[in-house]
Amino acid sequence: MKKAPVFILLVCWTPQLWAGTSNPDEPPPNVPVVNMIYATDRPLVNGIFGNGARGTSITYGTCDYAPELNYRRQDGGNLYWLATPGATPNPNPGYSKPNEKGFDSGLTRAGGKTFVFIHGVNTSFTDAVERTAQIAYDLQLDGIPIVYTWPSADSFWMSPQDLVMVRSAPCVQDCVTFLEKVLGNAGSKKVYLIAHSLGSNLLCRALLKLDDQYLRRIGEVVLIAPGIGQGEFKGLFGGSKGLEKKYVERNIKIVVYASPHDAVLHAGQLIFKDSLLGESGPYLTLLPGLTMIDTQEISYGWGLSHDLDSHDGVIDDMYLDLDQGIPLEERLVTQHMGQGNVPFYELFDGVHEHPTFQEYNFASAEKFYFGANGLKDVNELVDWFGVVPDGSFERNYSWETTVGLSGFQYFQVSQRINLATGHVRPHIGLSFDWNTDLPGVTISCDQEAGLEFVTDDGLFADPGIAFQDQGPITDNHLFHNVAVNFVFRFGHYFYIPI
Repeated sequence: MKKAPVFILLVCWTPQLWAGTSNPDEPPPNVPVVNMIYATDRPLVNGIFGNGARGTSITYGTCDYAPELNYRRQDGGNLYWLATPGATPNPNPGYSKPNEKGFDSGLTRAGGKTFVFIHGVNTSFTDAVERTAQIAYDLQLDGIPIVYTWPSADSFWMSPQDLVMVRSAPCVQDCVTFLEKVLGNAGSKKVYLIAHSLGSNLLCRALLKLDDQYLRRIGEVVLIAPGIGQGEFKGLFGGSKGLEKKYVERNIKIVVYASPHDAVLHAGQLIFKDSLLGESGPYLTLLPGLTMIDTQEISYGWGLSHDLDSHDGVIDDMYLDLDQGIPLEERLVTQHMGQGNVPFYELFDGVHEHPTFQEYNFASAEKFYFGANGLKDVNELVDWFGVVPDGSFERNYSWETTVGLSGFQYFQVSQRINLATGHVRPHIGLSFDWNTDLPGVTISCDQEAGLEFVTDDGLFADPGIAFQDQGPITDNHLFHNVAVNFVFRFGHYFYIPI
């Protein structure tokens, strides 16, 4: 990826969004409107489906949605689809009225293939509908898309409650009832079951309880970044009544898309007390009969790599599989043999690439100084804008130019060299600071050395030491007050295509 200098003006940059045109003055073309049918066991209160609590019954209905397909990328850049106001018959699907006859009618609509999407953690009814519309637009299956939305609390902090919900017997039974209704009335259609995050946990449990008479309508089971513990999944997959026996041996594939970059799943280990099925790298789950696809080369997001807009390369692969029917071995994958001689596949597509942490070219950080008299400048917030020249990482070192400010009273410009480009980066540098908050404008020169620790997702901590020479610029001697400070910087690197 080509890099170019990034100046402080970048902080004021606001992208123009329009529908696939290089001229923002041109009117956007017609925005796609996706017709869907839905089912949910959320409670309906004043026309809005609620969060975090299960309703008394399953509600069925229809809705339309104009998706903002802003995760679609072309030639490394962004191709935006802007939802024009008024372009959709129902811009807020949270107000979709129950309509079970419409749901049943949609099931029998012409078409040979359709899919069910079951969302993940921290998702509202509206979010679930939007994500289903995005997938439907990309997969282009000829049957009507179907969204099943369970009562997520729609809050990151309530993730443990969501896990309890998808594991609960009533919630699982609701999903079974829904699936049997869909599969029992789908006619000759093949129905692909797609789940994301914690939705995979719910789907796997429901699949075990599904009556065998409905299995012939299932085309494939797809689990994207599945939020289910490895041990938990192995218990559901194996055994005489497990998913392998019930589905894989009936030629119904169970496909998992996993990534080592998924910070949400990695943090989820604290809740699950186990590594998760959706993690690859050192946590890759290999089971005979399970189709495991490692997406480490193509999936990325802003440090979390969990939401569907981090997985457009996965959606591309699903299109080749579900819509085009191209066998896995003929798609953009490389086959590997893992432990126990179990095969798995690594996905690439020649366009999407996960930027490594070495390539992150922008960072925001909080910086603290520790002097001889204790902590000082506690509230000093410094926003750093880092620049990495072309090819620097091929030489195992890099130059980084940074500009920072705090409250428009403290300014800093620095140049440093990273002596290594791995997860641990020793560095030395020189910086000049201007402080207008003290009597007279104070300027200082810092000679710094530090040791930065960086994760794959760009989180970093950077302890160091600074030799500071400072003084008011009105003095006869510019620098006269030498001090030794301990410096601690922490924050997050971001990747911005240039």
